[in-house]
Amino acid sequence: MSAMSDPESLQVAISQWRAFVGDPQALEKIARSGPKATEMLAEEMHRRSLWYERVHLAAALGYGSGEAGVDELRWAAQETGPHTMDLRCAALLALAKRVGSDATDDFALALSDKTGAVREYSIMCLAAVGNGSARQAAFAQLRSWLKKPAKRPRGEMDAVVYLLRTDALDRIVELRDLLNENQSRMDPEVKDRLAQLWPEALSGQPIMQDDVGRIRAGVWSSFLRNRRPLFEGILPGTAPTYS
Repeated sequence: MSAMSDPESLQVAISQWRAFVGDPQALEKIARSGPKATEMLAEEMHRRSLWYERVHLAAALGYGSGEAGVDELRWAAQETGPHTMDLRCAALLALAKRVGSDATDDFALALSDKTGAVREYSIMCLAAVGNGSARQAAFAQLRSWLKKPAKRPRGEMDAVVYLLRTDALDRIVELRDLLNENQSRMDPEVKDRLAQLWPEALSGQPIMQDDVGRIRAGVWSSFLRNRRPLFEGILPGTAPTYS
């Protein structure tokens, strides 16, 4: 029996782990060693009180297997109070890697978070793995962002990626209209990217069903270039669609 599969050795390794000491990938390696190790990491989430160590534990649970740890990530994604923003962000990303589209409701809930960074992580995760159940919430969030330009990029392009993954032409036309109507207030960087990736969204040109595949493919390819490292190989080369 290897050290990584020996429960006693695993427990010792987990209990002795400290953030910023030793192997920075130690928790990931433990999580990848199987369901029992994942269960132990989930239990450790309840024991630790240092916020930055809980962030590391949440991130590690994204590499786990079995049933353990998912509930802990869902709770972490909703924790509030001092130093919990990073925990919520880490938990959302871990849920995306761990359960994929089954975390869509968690991402939709996080879109109402009072912290902008959490909303941005939420829309990024929706773009990557979300199903269509959060479409209405994501559309409303994109509308809000477009009406209140910021001095830095937020989640507008990730929202476009997510909303473009629908297979319903009328919803893509609705998205095109929203972007076209708000381009005068749009962040310049977002507008430049749309001009490159989806010029019809700014010109207001009609969109036909035959155009959708080309538009979606270009926007998805850009998303992969920017976001693939965060999702570590789980994203397909072709954008998955939803009804």
